[in-house]
Amino acid sequence: MKRCITIFISAFLAVCLCSGCVHKRTAQEVVDGFDQLISQIGQMQITKSESLIGIRNCMDAYTGDYNALCGGVTGREVIFGGASVKERTITLFGVVHTISGTVKIGVRQNWEMHVCTPEKDGTFSMMVTFSGGGNYVLIDYNDFEGEVYLQSVYEGESE
Repeated sequence: MKRCITIFISAFLAVCLCSGCVHKRTAQEVVDGFDQLISQIGQMQITKSESLIGIRNCMDAYTGDYNALCGGVTGREVIFGGASVKERTITLFGVVHTISGTVKIGVRQNWEMHVCTPEKDGTFSMMVTFSGGGNYVLIDYNDFEGEVYLQSVYEGESE
């Protein structure tokens, strides 16, 4: 994966340098172009909608809602997120109703993993600031039977 990223970045920089000879780009245009390339690479980590256990409704790559009714499932789903050079702050909240098994709602920020621990009533809420790099909201199911609802909104938007 690191090799692919290195190749993509090298190709992008070569295109930027060559196109700079023809059209002088502003610093913001270069950053936006680089961010688009990194975003496309980051989307490869997101679980495709047709492969999800539940149903996801996206507002964009980082926000939306997800609902799953599970009957003894095991596996990992990457629900929201991506790679970017831009900073984003989201609030992640939801409810887990467990009949059996376990489920973990996690946020991966580059190499660090943070787990949302539900309250006794099954609710959870967490504000996260995604800085540059790969940032993802994921769910790990382990023989889980029950229901999971989660929603991700940009900080400051209504829940």
